[in-house]
Amino acid sequence: ELQETVKYGKRERANPGSDGKPRFKFTWKGVVYVTDETGKHEITSWRLNEREETEGPAVQGNEEFGGSHTVLVVDNSGSMRKDDAPGYNSRTEAVYDCLARDFFQEGLGDKLKGSGDAVVSLIEMSDEAHVVFERLPMDAKLQGKLAKRKKRRARSHGNYLPSLKAAFELLKVDQHNDKQLFLIFLSDGAPSDHCFRECRHGFCVWQASESGEQVQDKAGQLRKKLTSCISAWKCRKAITDDVLQECLDLVSDFGDTFGRDRLFLATVAFGSPEEDYQVMQTMSKKLPRSSFQKLGLSTGLLKTSLSSLTSTMTSLCSSVTSASLTLRRLVMMREDQVAQMDVYLHSDPQLKKQVYNRGTKVYERAPFESGADGFAIAKNPFEQGAEWVVYKSCEIKVKAKGQAPATVGPMLVAKEPKHEELLDNKDFYTKSCRIQGEAEALAQLFNRRLNLGPAFSISFVQCYLWQTPDLRKASGVGLCKVEQELTGKFRKWNNNAGHVTKKRYCKWERPEANVSSDVNPGVALGAIGEDDEEEEDQHLFEFMDPNDVPSCFSHFTFVSSEERQLVCDLQGTWNVVDGL
Repeated sequence: ELQETVKYGKRERANPGSDGKPRFKFTWKGVVYVTDETGKHEITSWRLNEREETEGPAVQGNEEFGGSHTVLVVDNSGSMRKDDAPGYNSRTEAVYDCLARDFFQEGLGDKLKGSGDAVVSLIEMSDEAHVVFERLPMDAKLQGKLAKRKKRRARSHGNYLPSLKAAFELLKVDQHNDKQLFLIFLSDGAPSDHCFRECRHGFCVWQASESGEQVQDKAGQLRKKLTSCISAWKCRKAITDDVLQECLDLVSDFGDTFGRDRLFLATVAFGSPEEDYQVMQTMSKKLPRSSFQKLGLSTGLLKTSLSSLTSTMTSLCSSVTSASLTLRRLVMMREDQVAQMDVYLHSDPQLKKQVYNRGTKVYERAPFESGADGFAIAKNPFEQGAEWVVYKSCEIKVKAKGQAPATVGPMLVAKEPKHEELLDNKDFYTKSCRIQGEAEALAQLFNRRLNLGPAFSISFVQCYLWQTPDLRKASGVGLCKVEQELTGKFRKWNNNAGHVTKKRYCKWERPEANVSSDVNPGVALGAIGEDDEEEEDQHLFEFMDPNDVPSCFSHFTFVSSEERQLVCDLQGTWNVVDGL
């Protein structure tokens, strides 16, 4: 309970302990915890009375998160004027164009506003922090304002500290509400905060010497000699270390003030690969919900990175919404337990088997298995995932009185949402069926393009929406999503966070003969198919393995959908006859 409260509850500073060390107070679902400064050790706790609980601002029941506030920090130092970003006149133009086109996509504001609003603030980072706009709604007008910044002339230095402090002040307004907070920090190099600092001997050792003398650096380039002191090298390192520590302390203050699991920090390095991005990378490690991306000067990677960040932000908001829902109290079936089944007969008009039509966007009646006259589903689930609980089920044929029904067709699994509020939410089921249908369409296209036979194919099981009588509900009907049960060892090949398994689950023995006549390696590998390339394609085929198919398919979905979709979190079974 403490862990849940720290993650989702309202966070406030409490009175310090007798030893003077800071303490924090967390309020969640009517319970108050006082913890040490780490938030991991409980000092005391108590339950609020009814009046206090209703007056508190913490999220209760099944409310959505209260909107979001995204703060963008964009480097506006002189180096952003360089014209080395392909397709753009300057780095500044590339960044703002990609922000307008790929970050603030249509509909993002609706996904991030929850029960409140989705607002954005922009800070441009130079010698000082310039707040361009504050808390503007995430809409088409915002995209226009960002697009206009493309012609902004970058200048001077890129000082991290003033911009981080300005971002802190902007987010401080949200300290006591339940908005989700996002800080996107984009720069093309290391901080310049050290440039005008004096060392302990009173010298600005990072400034050019007054003598104007030039020296040759490691790359062979001439540059002005820096001001020296009795231990210049140590002093310069001490100053840069101080700047790093101050940046990290500020990031820690973000976490301590707004909640370490509430604020998402993304540091994006868009500049020369030779630049030093250690500070940005280290900043991202200070908070549990954060990321660091080094993109070089690839505008393609910048677009992909920003699109990925929108997906991450949406997922984080969705996880908070799920956290505020009510988990169902269920008794799981033991492995050695025989399933007790509820049986529904076709003669009941409320029993329906439906399939979602992606073209018409409506459900259509689907035929029952030949010879079946009913449907059976276990009373208790045997497995659960992030969103669903899973029951054994099957279509049945009723025998004579006193005899157990016979299974007709393949064994099935029926899925219901884990949360009470989603049990009767048909849109929740529809979204899942639609996504599964879209994935199957992409899989069929992938199989035709690859054309390497069954072992290298991929498919998604057809899902149906079953409607069953349920007297426990006011509507008198229940819903469940039903799929064919997969046989074989269940495996997971990749996930939504970018992990790809290194294990070789598919036990594949490569045929010793050359590629068979029913395989077209030219099509399989995307080759032009000219005679002088056929031998090379066959050689490449010899190195292919079914274990590589899931990641290949995920990449294929992203490219073939023109970067609008990416199918991942792939899990299931494989065999040499059916593929994945």
